[in-house]
Amino acid sequence: MTNSIERPIFVVGSGRSGTTVFYRLLAGHRSLGWLSSYVARFPGSPWLARLNFLYQVPGLVKRYRDERWFPKPVEAFVIWDLFHPLENSLGSPPLTEEDVAGADIEGMLHYISKILRFSRCTHFMNKNTRNTRRIRYLQAIFPDALFIHIVRDGRAVTNSFLNVDWWPRLSIWWAEGKTPGDLQREGVDPVLTAARMWKFAVKRVMQDKAHIPPEQYMEVRYEKLMQDPIAEVGRVLDFCGLPWTPRLRSHIEAFDIRSRNFKWANRFTPRQVADIEEEIGPLLKQLQYV
Repeated sequence: MTNSIERPIFVVGSGRSGTTVFYRLLAGHRSLGWLSSYVARFPGSPWLARLNFLYQVPGLVKRYRDERWFPKPVEAFVIWDLFHPLENSLGSPPLTEEDVAGADIEGMLHYISKILRFSRCTHFMNKNTRNTRRIRYLQAIFPDALFIHIVRDGRAVTNSFLNVDWWPRLSIWWAEGKTPGDLQREGVDPVLTAARMWKFAVKRVMQDKAHIPPEQYMEVRYEKLMQDPIAEVGRVLDFCGLPWTPRLRSHIEAFDIRSRNFKWANRFTPRQVADIEEEIGPLLKQLQYV
């Protein structure tokens, strides 16, 4: 099947870096089609993408975005697994161009085409934390794909990981599928595990971006996004070649955008801060956070 999916947009970045909020802000653009909570729940019914337009009505988003029944953009792991099942994999490992042969590319392209057709959109977009370590794989399938890397202070990300209920049970790709709970029982400080999660994810993106044309990659800082979401989304639209619309502004203004970066300083002891900065300090310095 000919690849008819032009310039798809993939939002990548460490978990808890603001990738979800960015995804949901950009999803308000009428040209962008995405995998919804309905499609993820019923993978055999891509026609449910017809409901995506509800998420692009600012008044509805402001009132219903947190309701479970309201369609919203999601990672939709189950959809990606349909076209590249990884049997007996540990922690959802990285994929490169060498792994493309194991994927059902025709099925993947056909499914995405249906999403675009049913949602009446021209460009596909997806945010999926697994794709943070699959940039080379995706670029091999979609040679003109655009990658938007959301970057956040690793100390804030460390704190955020520790605050979510699923964190102790998460299968970690760089730890042979072990969970933070497993590592803690082995004597590993959970704070350091969370810091390493950020470090390895960001370093993987920085390593893999060398394999794609520079004009197909951009970085968005969480801190700037929180400070001025209109300006940052506008910058992304320029990068993607998409027009700005007043309706998108209304969509963005429907969200309560506030930085939560201050929380890490209130949570960690001076000893913990020192341990975190010893673990991820060089990368924090490289990214100009210290």
